Amino acid sequence: MKNNYTIMKGEDKKEKEENNPRIIKVIIETPQGSRNKYVWNKDLKLIELKDNLPLGVHFPFDFGFIPDTIAQDKDPIDVMVLCDTPSHPANVISCKVIGIIKAEMQEKNGETVENDRIIAVPIQKTAFSEINSLKEVDKELIKQLLAFFIFYEKQLGKKFTPLKIGGPSAAMDVINASLEDVSIANINKTPFQVKAEKE
Repeated sequence: MKNNYTIMKGEDKKEKEENNPRIIKVIIETPQGSRNKYVWNKDLKLIELKDNLPLGVHFPFDFGFIPDTIAQDKDPIDVMVLCDTPSHPANVISCKVIGIIKAEMQEKNGETVENDRIIAVPIQKTAFSEINSLKEVDKELIKQLLAFFIFYEKQLGKKFTPLKIGGPSAAMDVINASLEDVSIANINKTPFQVKAEKE
């Protein structure tokens, strides 16, 4: 029987990944299945425990951030990484951007800021790695992700309001705008760089 597929050599795969403008590095704070919410302490340069979810509730996927970015809330851009199994806090995962959840967050003090969530998949072989856009993700799964974010932020006394679901291009626009904001703020850049997606 003749195989209808080709095996990609390691060098070819690496070159393809490096040339993909949607490949980003994500630092994981909270792994899939965790009730604890971990955050990056930029002063200590360590992961620390911030909060925990009620009994029976846990993070559906790995959750982290894109280094060298700054969102409207002055923190790095959040990323939910669709994955099969949990990683570990402080792990760095190479991911492919597949979309964005545009949202607003009402803080405890009543202030409302943009609080978008980038959705990505690992480039390593997983059940999600072949997904290229949120359009390819089951709608029920997206609904459950939105419900999780709304519930989680409510536990912290905040109100999370989803506004729009966007694809890879919309997500990359937000990421690259955040990189420009970092440059304006005179924050030193590191090797984690994201290039604009070509239309």
